[in-house]
This record gives sequence, C-alpha cells and structure tokens, in this order.
Amino acid sequence: MDLKSYLAILKGNFWVILTTFIVTLAVTTGITFLITPTYTASTTLRVATASSGTVSYSDYMYADRLLNTYIKLATSRPVLEELANNLNLQKIPVTKVETIPNTELIRISIDSQDPSVAQKAANSLAELLIEQGRELYSRGGQSALAILSAQLSQAEEELTLARKEYDTYRKG
Repeated sequence: MDLKSYLAILKGNFWVILTTFIVTLAVTTGITFLITPTYTASTTLRVATASSGTVSYSDYMYADRLLNTYIKLATSRPVLEELANNLNLQKIPVTKVETIPNTELIRISIDSQDPSVAQKAANSLAELLIEQGRELYSRGGQSALAILSAQLSQAEEELTLARKEYDTYRKG
C-alpha cells in the first residue's frame, strides 16, 4: 500500500474520526469541570534524637521507634479531632504522615479542597506534634537537667538496693 491508499481510507472515514475526536474532547472537558480540585500542603519536622558522637545500633533503633511514634501520634484520632476543633472544621482532613528515608525528618501532608485550609491544617498539626513532644519529654516544664538528675537519683537508689540484695544473698 502506498500513501494515496492511506489518505483515501482517512478521507472515507473523516466524519467518524471527527465525531470521535469531538465526543472525546467534550467528555474530558466535562469531567474536568465537574471534578473538584484537591490541594495538598506539606510541612517537614525534624525529630531530634540524643546522640553522643558515635551511633550504635540501639541508637538507630530508638530513632526509628521515635519517628514511628510521632507518625502514630500525628495520625491518631484524638490529635486529628483536636486539629479539626482548633480550625473549626466540620470533618477531619485527609492526613498523610511519612518518614523521609535515612533522615530524622517526617513529612506531614494534608489534602483539602481549600488551599488555605490545607496550609493551616499542616502547620497546626506540626505545632500540635511539637507541643505534645514537649509535654512528653519535658514532664510539665522541667528542664532537661532536672529530669536527668531525677533519673540519675532513681538509678542510684536502685543500684544501692541491688547491692544490698546482692550482699544479703552472698552472705546467706
């Protein structure tokens, strides 16, 4: 077959091709106008873990557990309900929280049909997580030194008690 044969086939089916093109264009345009756009706003948080220069396997596992804890907190129903209440939203926004691989970062993404709601919700959820982290790890506003001092005192008491029990068993 040569080019003239192909052109003859196209010319013979011109109306079928044109009708198919117009119907397809109309359907896709209609669907595009009917679908409500969804906006996504993201924010990134760093979950700092205490490190003493060298990182051991247990440090790595602790950091991984800590990141997963924050992800579970961020997607928990009580936190999301508090977010909706703070922003006076009728329903809880679609929320996605994920770790960024090989980092101490988590990304919070909020989907909404209103871009300003998505942006406010992402930032507010980040603030809620920061606030909850402070409450969990600061024990009501105590300084880190005070918390560590209390933990050290408790450990020393437990060590003294263990030594007494050891001496009792050794003598008896």
